[in-house]
Amino acid sequence: MGKTVEVNLTLSNLLDDKFRVADETHILSISDSPSDLTASFSKDGLLALLAMDNCDGIRIYPAVNNNELIMIAWGTYGKDDLMGPGYFCLASNDQGAVPINGAVTIEGVEQVPTELASALVSGNGSGTKIVDDLNKVRYQTGLKVLFDGSFFTDQDFDEIMFEVIDVKLSDTDELKRTIIGTAKYKNDEVFSKMSFLPCPPNCGGGAYGNEHS
Repeated sequence: MGKTVEVNLTLSNLLDDKFRVADETHILSISDSPSDLTASFSKDGLLALLAMDNCDGIRIYPAVNNNELIMIAWGTYGKDDLMGPGYFCLASNDQGAVPINGAVTIEGVEQVPTELASALVSGNGSGTKIVDDLNKVRYQTGLKVLFDGSFFTDQDFDEIMFEVIDVKLSDTDELKRTIIGTAKYKNDEVFSKMSFLPCPPNCGGGAYGNEHS
């Protein structure tokens, strides 16, 4: 088991979109155990994604590159739809941006074409063991978590660290897997936000942030 976060939210809360992005006021405790996957994205990179035409959010995916677990940041529009061919994504591990064969540098930010990012998310071309590790991280469900663009534009941060976590809700013992984003400010303060978009598996939530492709 990786890092666990206990929150003062119930399963029924997740049926209401206004509760489906939780901040640190909802967090009761965080375990000391390490996350199964962590990645750090720079402010410049995230804002470069949001500067793409009609981009209004960023979806975070676990992925694989060169037999290493990483995360992909992928722009969305209309909350549900991924930016398609001709657009770009970001790739990072816990140390920051990772070099990807086929990436391009645009205004100082290394960006990954969406077609290549799709292969990294699916694990295409990677070994069986690392793909098994990827599936364990995402619980075989294709874990993908949406953060609204306001999380990035409203905060004065240098970077945001995303961590795969297991959430303990107040009315069930079943852990729900999602991703927490922690903005690191220039004065060393931090601000954390969890996203339940799309809703964790089997919560029965609404459609917001749940694209079907």
